Amino acid sequence: MNKLSGILFDIDGTLTESKQALSFEMATLLGGLINRLPVALVSGAGIEQMKSQIVAHLPPSTLLSNLTLFPTSGARALLYEDNTWKDLYVMELSDEEKKHITEVFEPLVKEVTEGHALFGNQIEDRTSSIAISLLGQEAPLEAKKTFDPDQKIRQMLVARATPQLPGFCLRLGGMTTIDITKIGIDKAYAVQQFANRLEQPIESCVYVGDALFEGGNDAAVFRVPVQTHAVKNVQETADFIRDLLIS
Repeated sequence: MNKLSGILFDIDGTLTESKQALSFEMATLLGGLINRLPVALVSGAGIEQMKSQIVAHLPPSTLLSNLTLFPTSGARALLYEDNTWKDLYVMELSDEEKKHITEVFEPLVKEVTEGHALFGNQIEDRTSSIAISLLGQEAPLEAKKTFDPDQKIRQMLVARATPQLPGFCLRLGGMTTIDITKIGIDKAYAVQQFANRLEQPIESCVYVGDALFEGGNDAAVFRVPVQTHAVKNVQETADFIRDLLIS
């Protein structure tokens, strides 16, 4: 791997299990890495989820000014300045856009989840994106693992909804989620913004994710010339960070 200017991580399946808190081991490793070079987190999750799932568990010594957060698949970016998180940019969806997306998805979601136990809201307004969580935002990990393991249900929903939502980008996220942002706003966009902020070429950054394959929710980054490192699970990410720290 070439000399790195910065490193970006997917969250669910890469740094943690789906919506689970950062483990002590991973928090220690990630905190150590952030103290050595610029790091970005890129996820379809909203900002509060990112803070509670990841940031809150980092060691107190972590240099947060070296961390950039890209919630909602890059439709928003935040930097840590003056002891608080401040927006670098936010690409908000209008009320009309949110209403249209909701009206398209409500009948589709009801069709595929009827008879299933639901856990919280299935359609969540994340300001700069809409998240469709088929089993609900609070669904337990075990339920999510068995609902759509081959992604076929969500792929079918995306195929049916896309013609009704021109101007929007629909992508699979996590295990049971579909994320919707304005078209052109995705993880590749986040990579570009991160490199621009560092004033470094994209080629000098690396993106780490568990879905770096065709159809995977990290595949958008292939649109830009960022280095990539595919992992199969959280442990492989821990091993990768550990190797970086001792190199």
